[in-house]
Amino acid sequence: GLFNAITDCGAGGLSSAVGEMGSEIGATVDLEKVPLKYAGLRYDEIWISESQERMVLAVPPAQVQNLLALAASEDVEAAVIGTFGTDRADLVLRFQNTEVGRLSMKFLHEGIPMPRRRAIVPSPGSTKPAEHLAAPEFIPSGSAQELSLSSSLLSALSHPNVASKHWIIRQYDHEVQAGSVIKPLVGPHQRGPGDAAVIRPKLGSFRGVVISCGLAPHIENPYEMAIASIDEAVRNAVCVGGNPRRLALLDNFCWPSVEDERTLGALVRACEACHDAAKAYGLPFISGKDSLNNQFTDTATGTVIRIPNTLLISAIGTLEDVRNCITMDLKSAGNSLWLVRPRSTELPYLALVHRIVSAAIARGLIRACHDSSEGGVLVAAAEMCIGSGLGLALVDQHPRDPAWWFASRLGEYLLELPKDRFAEARAGLSADGIELIALGEVIPEPRLVVTAHERVSIDEPVDRLAEAWLSPLDW
Repeated sequence: GLFNAITDCGAGGLSSAVGEMGSEIGATVDLEKVPLKYAGLRYDEIWISESQERMVLAVPPAQVQNLLALAASEDVEAAVIGTFGTDRADLVLRFQNTEVGRLSMKFLHEGIPMPRRRAIVPSPGSTKPAEHLAAPEFIPSGSAQELSLSSSLLSALSHPNVASKHWIIRQYDHEVQAGSVIKPLVGPHQRGPGDAAVIRPKLGSFRGVVISCGLAPHIENPYEMAIASIDEAVRNAVCVGGNPRRLALLDNFCWPSVEDERTLGALVRACEACHDAAKAYGLPFISGKDSLNNQFTDTATGTVIRIPNTLLISAIGTLEDVRNCITMDLKSAGNSLWLVRPRSTELPYLALVHRIVSAAIARGLIRACHDSSEGGVLVAAAEMCIGSGLGLALVDQHPRDPAWWFASRLGEYLLELPKDRFAEARAGLSADGIELIALGEVIPEPRLVVTAHERVSIDEPVDRLAEAWLSPLDW
């Protein structure tokens, strides 16, 4: 009960934070009381400064000293800078006992007419996501005829979009207070790509928090791109034991200038996808951020360079017991590997597969789980080997175009099912609308082997796969 409202100082600094929090009752701010990062700022600069890592709290008068004492005990800078509530619900700014600004909150929030913009959506198309997402461009064209499956796999693993990001990961602290349960890199040697992070904020409890993300800027259709990003974030959380019914979503839009009507139309379609997915999955969007002018004009040539339409989705949820979490690295020779996916990528079927997999993990029926995303099924299988040091013997009983192994599809999971509870696990994953495909078996030898009609198309040592995956960004 030390405070009853809180928000961060985002764009516009105090102006946005205090202006939003006091929208109904007004606020008075004494700007000379605001702690400064740099001395000598004018009062208007203090008001709009965007210094990072600042929060504004609404604190009951009886709790002010308690909150200040708590902040001091944690070496956190805190100061009383004003009060909420004025006679006329105004925003009042003072500096050294002189009033330097006053605005009606009603005018501030409602007084300026909102613009109406025209958005062009060339072809809205279906609201149903594509059944198959095309094989990524890092798979060489004509691989079915010109390159072996092994060469294509090594090429995919070494592509910067797929390759290990350990060089970046190890520059950042993910061991704060020893509360990390699942880290960015997992497995016996911490070299497998974890699907999501799990932390235990209170070390006296086994309750935890799962945090995951999804990103698919390579998909040009903005509706499908947004659906894919949301689905990947949910899948990543489920892979470690997250409950898809207990997640919340955050959006982060990075877009070219929406002054362009077609770019704005693409943004509209992405927002429609967020609405549709949130309704279908039963998940709220609780926060977000946007940056809607990411382009550059070459003044010499007039050429406009625009970033791809990009939506980063983050998912966060609570876990009752972090000891029930699992990771993507293979666990035991003799267990089987299965591909689980919805028979249709319509949103209700996607929601169903996430719930089915989550329930099986909660019952202890899955030993390892990894989502199939960039690089598709074969890359995901290779990553499970890299993370564990164990091998896989995969059998393609219905030989397909090799591109099938690299194309990703929404809602896909690779699951290691325990040999001693296989029948129970298989039954737990069976449901109308769910497709189960047997891929093969975990083997003790550190090799990835793929055969079709007794013909070996891949036989690669795990160390070679790991070298291809680790070396591109090993700076």
